Amino acid sequence: MCSRREFLVRMALLAAATRASRSFAIQETPAGEQPDFSVGELDLLGTAMDEIIPKSDGMPSATEAGGVEYLR
Repeated sequence: MCSRREFLVRMALLAAATRASRSFAIQETPAGEQPDFSVGELDLLGTAMDEIIPKSDGMPSATEAGGVEYLR
């Protein structure tokens, strides 16, 4: 059994690998059109961001600072 942190890191890596493999399948995105993330992908990205940049010393976490919105 793995820790919660290990699980979250593994799931973030899995999501990144899945997303990367899908991006190789996309030939070309028309100019001005951006692919959308699903709600589950956004939640997972937010969780991964907060693991990398957590809230501490009065500074906001990555999601509190708008990291997910930036990626969208």
